[in-house]
Amino acid sequence: MMGKRGRKLHILLPLLAGMLVFMAFCLPASSRAADSGGIYGNIDYDAELDALFRDAMKKREAGNLEAAIEEFHTILSNQPLLHRARLELAVAYYRAYKFQAAIEEAKKVLDDPNTPPNVRVTILAFLAQVKQDEENLKVPKSYWKFPVMFGYIYNDNVNFGPDSHIFGGQIFDPGIEEESDSGLVASAGVDLTYQTGKHFMFNGRDTAFLWQSGANVYHRGYFDETDYNLAVITLRTGPTLISRGSWRANLTLQDDILYYGREFLGNYLYLLPAVTFNVTDALEVTLDGTFSDRDYHQSCYQGEDSFYVAGRLSAGYVTRGGRLALQGGAEIFNENADDDYFSNDGWNFFVGGNLSVAERCNLFVMFSREERKYDDPPPNFDDRRDEDDNRYTAGINYTFENMGVLSDWMIELKYIYNDYDSNLSAYAYERTQVLTTFSKTF
Repeated sequence: MMGKRGRKLHILLPLLAGMLVFMAFCLPASSRAADSGGIYGNIDYDAELDALFRDAMKKREAGNLEAAIEEFHTILSNQPLLHRARLELAVAYYRAYKFQAAIEEAKKVLDDPNTPPNVRVTILAFLAQVKQDEENLKVPKSYWKFPVMFGYIYNDNVNFGPDSHIFGGQIFDPGIEEESDSGLVASAGVDLTYQTGKHFMFNGRDTAFLWQSGANVYHRGYFDETDYNLAVITLRTGPTLISRGSWRANLTLQDDILYYGREFLGNYLYLLPAVTFNVTDALEVTLDGTFSDRDYHQSCYQGEDSFYVAGRLSAGYVTRGGRLALQGGAEIFNENADDDYFSNDGWNFFVGGNLSVAERCNLFVMFSREERKYDDPPPNFDDRRDEDDNRYTAGINYTFENMGVLSDWMIELKYIYNDYDSNLSAYAYERTQVLTTFSKTF
């Protein structure tokens, strides 16, 4: 939804907002002549306000809209008739989707009897565009996306060790040996964002109400070790609130239907609340939670039926003109299983980054560490499990451009290494995975 909206802004603002400002005031804000006559009235040049104006313009063009708006207001509190600053403020409000505020500021200039006729025409065009965009956001619309992915995987330890990202534990054979294998991975899905057209004011900000739903099928199949194939069918739906430039929140109900080997494994039913705050245009902070009922179908996993709860705080920061994105976070969790030797609690954290090394080419790295302790010793052991998992991820991706059928497809090479350490040696393992995938969203 926002992609088309963003492109529209880039086209219209130079034509309307630019004309609005520079037709009205042909000389720069620092000009004594411009600020001492015409629709300014008898306003003397003020070097301090001029510097503040230039800073506000820089912040607005950099996307720091709230700071720019604050500085424009400071200027106008000292010089209420400085209409150039007022029109630039209207443009900042427009970019921040604060349409009513943009209309009010532009009308103040329009209502000034000294505003030239040609400027009035441009302001009227600007007001018409603002009102049209405001109405468009109130019209119910549906936006569809169809992500697909396929690729190759190599795993040097297909059969040994728990994979906490799929299910919490396994029954171990102390004499088992690690087996390596290669295989294919694939996924396909559909995502629907429904713009309800409903808006309301929350804490003085316009807030939009949307509904997001989706379905996805994932399959990882090995060439030889087919008993360890995995398939996941995911269904999800839930509401989303967006207060543009300030925060967004969503509540998702999700069901994962799991198949392991050749059999139905079980269901993970999730409730996933999340809220993200835009601290600045470069920094976002997210607080999210996980509530999951894990129900296994196969008899050998019945003791693992559990209720899982987790809370996470994470942040993302973009710098170097958007070329470098950094992220990190920490989480605490608790899993209460039917059998106490599967019940556990612990914490994890992650740090990572994404660097654009060339146009449409990115390098990424991630490190995560998870520590968990179990409530009771497993059968035939005297000690409770006390474990930590260090996971290292690195990769590179490239999106094709102007290459016919390959255009907009992304190729990615990813390396993942797990070092899983346990006080019970039977549960310790290492795993290396290498994946090459192609993906695209239609």
